[in-house]
Amino acid sequence: IFGLLICALGCFLFSSSTVFLYAEFGRLLMGGGLSFAFVSVAYITGKYLPTRMFSFLIGLSESLAIICTIASEFYMGSFINEIGWRVFVIYAGIISIILSILIFLFIHEKSPINRNTHSVMHLNDIFDGFILMLKKPVVWANAFYAGFMFSILTTFHALWANPFLISAYKLNAATALLYNMLILIGCAIGFIFFGWYSQKVKHTKYIMVLAAALSSLLFFAILSFIQMPHILLAVFLFMLGFLSGIYVLCFAIAYNLAPAGVETTSVGFANAIAIITAPLMQPLVGFLLDT
Repeated sequence: IFGLLICALGCFLFSSSTVFLYAEFGRLLMGGGLSFAFVSVAYITGKYLPTRMFSFLIGLSESLAIICTIASEFYMGSFINEIGWRVFVIYAGIISIILSILIFLFIHEKSPINRNTHSVMHLNDIFDGFILMLKKPVVWANAFYAGFMFSILTTFHALWANPFLISAYKLNAATALLYNMLILIGCAIGFIFFGWYSQKVKHTKYIMVLAAALSSLLFFAILSFIQMPHILLAVFLFMLGFLSGIYVLCFAIAYNLAPAGVETTSVGFANAIAIITAPLMQPLVGFLLDT
């Protein structure tokens, strides 16, 4: 609820601002409020739903987010042109307030069913658990794996794919957008598939290594064999997105690696590293595309 209200405040400030500094602060509030979303989903899923379903439910929530992204990329531009961006952002703030009211009315604390049934922890205990978690190399390896796989979306799809497809494959802007959208569609399906698959196996290490290797080969092929038939390019882009969806398993791993009481903090840490990786990868991918 607090995150949604902060997001709504940021929306109203941003939509009404006429000074760059105020607009920048409004965007900061919007991002800060939205940062509660994924962590809240992880908390509710991990605490009140069966642990064996954690990966699948996180994958399902990520898939729903991707579907909303696809829909917004198709329709948001024309909608904003009709009503104006300021009104659009005000609507977003109003929706945030409505969601906060619905959460207050319908989501209540219940007895947890999972292992984190410990009593309320003090801030010092949480800090000690977080430091203990950071001392585990596997926690860092898991977080950076999530970041590199997630960068297929945050770096290639979001920034470089459209201009690259137009320049290298001679697609027009509309066709390039549709081809680029295949990455998102593949990712949405991959989230659900890998979340479901993780419930069927005891160890996910080998499939994660395989997915990373295949993603690298697909990315290399897309960059190098620019004379490939466009139908094959479409398949490769879809599969690249599908394989990137495996990063959803990293959140379940982060949850299970954490000491008792800091499970959600561990998931948030993995998510933060995944997001921070994007600005680091964008110049590197740009260099690869230029060469």
